[in-house]
Amino acid sequence: MARPFFDDRSLSLEDFVPLFVEKYKSSQQQAELYLTESHPSWPGYNDGWWSGERAVTDQNFYCTSNFARRNMAKLGLPIFGYVLAHSSSGAPIVQHSDDLPFVFRNLTKHASAEEQQLSADMAMSWYRFAASADPRGPNCPWQQQSEEAAPILKFQVASQGGNQVMDGNYRDRQCAFMMEWFDRNLHPETSGIFV
Repeated sequence: MARPFFDDRSLSLEDFVPLFVEKYKSSQQQAELYLTESHPSWPGYNDGWWSGERAVTDQNFYCTSNFARRNMAKLGLPIFGYVLAHSSSGAPIVQHSDDLPFVFRNLTKHASAEEQQLSADMAMSWYRFAASADPRGPNCPWQQQSEEAAPILKFQVASQGGNQVMDGNYRDRQCAFMMEWFDRNLHPETSGIFV
């Protein structure tokens, strides 16, 4: 049995496409949504692995949270989306829960001054949100999501551009595909719930 594409760091782009088509029961055109995205250059991690990693991240994290944010914004709830773009471990990707040491000010003793500042920024945003349902404060560009607009605050160390607002709609095509995939697989008898 072949290993899943997201586990094989030597996966080429050519090998990624048929694996994606098989896993998601999709077309080559849908697989191609993941072929040209930029990613870090890291020894031992081929382009096909990065494409697979992005697809799995969309499936498990980005697109599902994007769906939830949009639907909660429709209800008029205060919704603020974010991504963490820095891994304090030195890994090439930021993994699920890598934000926790930043938010709870629990970085290692080897954390740099700019990682300490990033941690302070994130922690203060969370504290403000817990106290007032609004994470914004001085020098915090975070914007509230609406039904149409999806601003996301990218938390990043200063030397890599610092904290910046991104347009969360930039993955709409990928998320439309992923939500349709969820719909087909989770509710085949009532397809249309997630789209």
